[in-house]
Amino acid sequence: MIEGAQFIETVADSKNTPGIENVSYFSNYCKINGNLFKIHITVKKMLDKNRRFVYYYAATKQEA
Repeated sequence: MIEGAQFIETVADSKNTPGIENVSYFSNYCKINGNLFKIHITVKKMLDKNRRFVYYYAATKQEA
């Protein structure tokens, strides 16, 4: 899903969560049971030396 997503922006973590370096936003579209959905993807980059990432997804149904 994220490989074909459109990059929106990368910003500082507005919640000042310990261990989060920055937050990136992406969007994509997919069909679920024949219905079109816009997928909102949030990626939080961790500060640790292993450069881990935390991914969050949300879907919004698109009207025809």
